[in-house]
Amino acid sequence: MLKALGFKSASPSPAPVTDPKHALGALEDAVSLERGLRAMDLVMDDRPSEAQKLLNDGSSTYDKLARGVIAFIEATLGFEADAIKHAVDTLYEAEQASQKDRSKAQKANIRSSSRYAPGTEYALTYAEAHLLGAISLFLSESMLDSAKALLRLRKAYQMLDELNRSVNTNPPSALPYMSSSSSLASSSAASLSSTANSGVQTPNSTHSSVDTKLSQTEAIQLKAKLFHEMKSKRFGRPLQTSNADGQNGQNGENGQTEDGYLINDGTVAGQQSVDEFIQSGVDTMFGLLQLVISIIPPGIGKVLSIVGFHGDKENGLRMLWRASKYTNIHGAIALLALLQFYDGPTQFSDIELPKKAGSSSDSDGSSGEDDLTTVAKEPQSLEDLNRTKHNLEKGLKVMRSFYPRGALWQLQEGRMVASKGNLEKAVEIMNDTSSGPIELKQLDGLMLFDKTIMMLVLHRFEDCAKNFIRLMNLNSWSHSLYMYLAGACYVEIYRENQQSNPEKAKEAKEKAKECIEKIPSLFGKKRFMAKTMPFDVFVLRKMNQWKSTAQEKGLHIVDAIGTSPVNEAIYFWNGFNKMPQNLLEESLRLLGYSGAPGSDYASDHDPVLAETEDESITRYILQSIALRQLGRVQEGVDLLDKHVMSKIWTPQPQKGTTKSGLPKVHYNKQYKDPWAGPTAIYERGIFEWRINGVQNADRVRDYLDLAMNWADDYELSTRVMMRIKSGMDRLELIARQNSK
Repeated sequence: MLKALGFKSASPSPAPVTDPKHALGALEDAVSLERGLRAMDLVMDDRPSEAQKLLNDGSSTYDKLARGVIAFIEATLGFEADAIKHAVDTLYEAEQASQKDRSKAQKANIRSSSRYAPGTEYALTYAEAHLLGAISLFLSESMLDSAKALLRLRKAYQMLDELNRSVNTNPPSALPYMSSSSSLASSSAASLSSTANSGVQTPNSTHSSVDTKLSQTEAIQLKAKLFHEMKSKRFGRPLQTSNADGQNGQNGENGQTEDGYLINDGTVAGQQSVDEFIQSGVDTMFGLLQLVISIIPPGIGKVLSIVGFHGDKENGLRMLWRASKYTNIHGAIALLALLQFYDGPTQFSDIELPKKAGSSSDSDGSSGEDDLTTVAKEPQSLEDLNRTKHNLEKGLKVMRSFYPRGALWQLQEGRMVASKGNLEKAVEIMNDTSSGPIELKQLDGLMLFDKTIMMLVLHRFEDCAKNFIRLMNLNSWSHSLYMYLAGACYVEIYRENQQSNPEKAKEAKEKAKECIEKIPSLFGKKRFMAKTMPFDVFVLRKMNQWKSTAQEKGLHIVDAIGTSPVNEAIYFWNGFNKMPQNLLEESLRLLGYSGAPGSDYASDHDPVLAETEDESITRYILQSIALRQLGRVQEGVDLLDKHVMSKIWTPQPQKGTTKSGLPKVHYNKQYKDPWAGPTAIYERGIFEWRINGVQNADRVRDYLDLAMNWADDYELSTRVMMRIKSGMDRLELIARQNSK
């Protein structure tokens, strides 16, 4: 067991923790751990400078891991090359320190934990640093780094797998300090609002020099006092040092003896903190890996399974839900992962979950069980989904209280509100600056991007254009995409004001041209796994297409643009599913601007540019979706069948049929928008679901299979395939339910 981590299969019993020498070592570890946890809490509260200040004097493995985690968060929020390199280097230092301390703990056969084998905590810090370092390498622009990352990721998976088998053989139902209560969050928030080093000295400062002059007992008592001070700072309340009734005090160690470091159950003060760190860390890191591997596109998943990666969605969710109950960095990461999952592959599905028989139509999920057995399973019904959302809301409320200045949690709250369709409220939440300016520049950029996409769905094109340009000063992610989206907004402003405000239209037209012409100079500056970013490829193709049309027809480049690029972008970010009804009507009209006179759903003005078949396919796909969201489902499917399906494939019944009776087809892939064909087939399947529901589930599945089989790789294929896969997963879930 744990060969990859360097554990021996058999070893003498660990030295008793009642030995003062060993107790002092355990307390030193606990003090270092508490400092690292507090520093990471400060980062979650958007106070990275205070976190770095707190860690300045620390040189322990936990200090180095905390620095690495902070660097990793900054790298993943902004994707800047310098930040990524710093994260990789810092996490490597944490790996090296972990190996050294693990070896030392195993050799001395002393354990800082009350439950786990000597060195387990450092096996976890090593695996955690290894995993985060691998992810950081994936973000780099080097193919060599990406290859290294895959090898490191495989090793991290193996280490966490073995750790999980060891730690979770008999997992505790609850360890101390597990809480999601608002009272704990409130008191912890009060602690975080104090200064990072408000009188609490680190072991590398005052106490380390004093220990040599004190008796061993006095040194232990001083170290125990420091531990309790640091822990009370993190949780915002004095920890109980005695317990008359024999029950565990909330968030404190079990009742302590008069020695100040021994606990009535025979453990040493601080050991339970290490227990919590190990359990929450294994659950978070391995749970996250299990979940991610289980939901990635099938093509990548097959490759990963060949090299030893195996995902388990239900087990991953169970581990993450369990970890989310901890009030530490692992609990925060676990909740973030759950929020991303349920706002992504599950909620993203256009196939709705059925209601339970006899359930209330207005069930909000606020009642019912929320144990791990229930919440770890993917929602089986609308009521299950509402219950899951309710549990997430409770968790987010705790985190918002625990990290009152944390813009990351403000962002999550805005996203959650937006997922319910209340975009106006979501933007209002993200605009709230009452906690002061955002210190993490990368997070400021992420907040602005999310908010601006929501504003795009709300048709606030002027503000969006300015925000997309401003984003170029906040991060280095995809400047060509930002400039493209800004230009697209100005295109829409130009079109809307041609008749009513010619001066404004003229100004917007020139701004759109300026944005479009800047795209080539920004193209390819950001790469992922040594490849050009998918949206950069999309943007350059569109720009070249417009430029070619303008030259061929002798037009201004803005007049050479066909189907509304803004509404195309809205679709890519799932905006039609969240758009208010009045704006869906407006999008239907805006899309008609480029339509051929007299054609279905075209506007009544004469366009400068004749609509091509390529452009009409894209327009009709988007208009059919808008009609469906307006409740005009039959109109939408008729439009899609009439103008799109007959063009993107040719039925070949002589070659056979699918399970539901659809004929085999030949795909027509000559159109300029590579994503349009498979998207149209996918959306046709969603129409089938909306019209006939479960009774025609086989036909819906056949449409999704046909969409999936369009090609292995094409422009924006990952984004399209994620939609298809989420639909397939939902259908499989419903089929399992119906077969019971």
